[in-house]
Amino acid sequence: MKGLLTLFISFFFFQSAFSQSAAELKRWHNDSRQRKDESKRLKALLGLAEYHFGQSNMVSKPQALDSVHYYSEKAEKQSVASNDNESLGQAFVLTSRYFMRIKDFSSSEKYADKAINAYKTSGISKSIGYGYLAKMSANEQRKPEESMKIIQQAIAEFQKAGNRKGEADATMEYAFLQMVIGKVAESLESYEKCIELYKGTGTGNSKRAYSLAGLLYYQTGMLDKSLEYQLKAIAMLEDSGEENVEAAEIYNYAAITYFKINDNKNADLYFSKAYDIAKKYDNQELKTMILSNEILTLMRLCRSKEAVYYLKEMEKDYNKMEVPAQRMLTSRALTTYNTLKDFKSARPYAVKAETFSSNLPLTSPYQGMFLPPLFHYYFNMKDFKLARAYAEKFLDNAEYLKGTGGKEEAHRMLFQLDSVESNFTSAIRHYELSQKYKDSLLNQEKNKEIASLQIAFESEKKDKNLLLAKQNNKILTKTSQFQKSELEKAALIRKIGIGFLVTFLIIIFLLYSRYRIKQRTNRMLESQKNEINQKNNSLERLVSEKQLLLKEIHHRVKNNLQIVMSLLNSQSAYLKDQSAITAIRDSQHRVQSMSLIHQKLYKSNDLTAINMPEYISELVEYLQDSFDLGLSVHFEQHIENIDMDVSQAVPLGLILNEAITNAIKYAFPTRQGKITISLQHTHDDYFMLRIADNGIGLPANFEAKKATSLGMRLMQGLSDDIEGQFAASDDNGTVITVEFLYHYTLNHK
Repeated sequence: MKGLLTLFISFFFFQSAFSQSAAELKRWHNDSRQRKDESKRLKALLGLAEYHFGQSNMVSKPQALDSVHYYSEKAEKQSVASNDNESLGQAFVLTSRYFMRIKDFSSSEKYADKAINAYKTSGISKSIGYGYLAKMSANEQRKPEESMKIIQQAIAEFQKAGNRKGEADATMEYAFLQMVIGKVAESLESYEKCIELYKGTGTGNSKRAYSLAGLLYYQTGMLDKSLEYQLKAIAMLEDSGEENVEAAEIYNYAAITYFKINDNKNADLYFSKAYDIAKKYDNQELKTMILSNEILTLMRLCRSKEAVYYLKEMEKDYNKMEVPAQRMLTSRALTTYNTLKDFKSARPYAVKAETFSSNLPLTSPYQGMFLPPLFHYYFNMKDFKLARAYAEKFLDNAEYLKGTGGKEEAHRMLFQLDSVESNFTSAIRHYELSQKYKDSLLNQEKNKEIASLQIAFESEKKDKNLLLAKQNNKILTKTSQFQKSELEKAALIRKIGIGFLVTFLIIIFLLYSRYRIKQRTNRMLESQKNEINQKNNSLERLVSEKQLLLKEIHHRVKNNLQIVMSLLNSQSAYLKDQSAITAIRDSQHRVQSMSLIHQKLYKSNDLTAINMPEYISELVEYLQDSFDLGLSVHFEQHIENIDMDVSQAVPLGLILNEAITNAIKYAFPTRQGKITISLQHTHDDYFMLRIADNGIGLPANFEAKKATSLGMRLMQGLSDDIEGQFAASDDNGTVITVEFLYHYTLNHK
């Protein structure tokens, strides 16, 4: 039960949001996106976070917890912007719950403290107590006694603020922790107070208080009171129509009471209802608790095959379970195998049960899960010494907890042991005590009260069913009248239909004629389609041939340019004038920059565009090899991945060739330096080519427009060809820039 503490705590804050209608959720989503009304938007964000927290328990909603964090963070920012500390506190509580659920207890407690401070800052908050409840639940590893101190602070804050519902919620938490540490009487008193506080608040949380109080009345042996409270909880639950974690627990606790009074039919009914709902939620302990109880019921109903089947299914997940779930499965497995006399299968569970029992204080209410089945195991194994030790421990536990049912069972165990060991005086005494507690547990008067409670509950259900039947009768009467009217309409329609039949036949004839005409038209269209397809095929062949021809042209242009380069190279071998040799080599570089483009075109499927990063990289590599630079001059390239039309790629390649050649020749007297090349999009459809070096720079008072060198004039002329703006400047070296408008090719539009 302690393992469900986090689930119990979380429920109070999110019950209303969990059952929101589709219309309300749609409105919240719409409000969360609008900007005009900040308070409405903030309320929607908080509502969505609360709703998703409720949904996050469901197996079918794995992303719901992420949504909690998303909406709570947005609510936090909106609260800060709106200076709304009350809503900020609520957002922090939600974030705290999120971190608690993912077991980040440090962050959870930090946000709970933030919530308390935010609520206090608002000055008029009625919700400070919820900050303390968040702090209490922020760390599920905290001892119950420490948690109770924090809850007392929450209760005090709710009382100070006059928040009756908040006080009831906190009292519910307090009662549950009292139950966890074994203070049964105090816990019952707190639950009764909680039920009284909920009256008049207009909330449905009192059904939970009735259910848990009923569980405590069951533990103290007051089965009539237990059933009364459980039936009240079920009536409230079924009126609300909810199917959530709370519903599964309420049905489970009611079934436990029915099991105790040997009403196995109703026990099976409510255990089944509880398990069907629990399967929707990813909480192993809850499923184990319900299914393990159902196993005992099935054993009583002589449906042992079903019981063993469910037990085997649960055993598969034993190592994945948390400790509380392992405890329950251990207890139920040991009890089931004891009943089936399968002591070989029972043995490992007996060892586990002994370990669990020894790790619990004798006064713990959870001892009742292990001591009776351990007694029965060792009694059947004829180890009467160990059996007596567990029976006496169970009697001490029952005396401490003041549980009549536990005392009756403990004395019955000791009676069995004394009888086997022929200690008849002691056996008779234990038998008498067992009967005494049994009579007080289920005396005739109590049986009558239990029966009357069941009858009253069934009568109330029948009254509701009768009311529903009357409403159904009214609906049927109206339906009958409607059907009569419809029959009259049908007769009229039949008469009209006969009149329309002839018209219909005429229409059919016309449609058939139309169909024949359409067939002839389709045949004609099909013939035209075939003719068009033939022409398309011819055009495709022509396009293919054109592409092959273009590739061949580019190949031949490239070869011709290579021949030109060879001729220039041969010519330079006969020259002695260094300036002439240099001029020829410069021409070779220019020819090579164009040759590279045609080479890439005939090797590419796209015959109109050049990929600039590849082209510029190859051009730079060629110039490095031509000047035998090695590592003396470092090149840095920042080229955008863009394809450019040949009409722009060729001028850009020649400009690059001139700028890089000039830099290599004149910028670095020591032959050491760096050249940076970039081609980047600037704005709209404009690109900028930039070649910069860190060399000696341009001469003083240099003006590009007045320059007479062939390289500068060539670069300016090429820039004009692509309608670009050419500039040359000195910035820690020479910087050449060309800004131009990018022209899309037909294939790249």
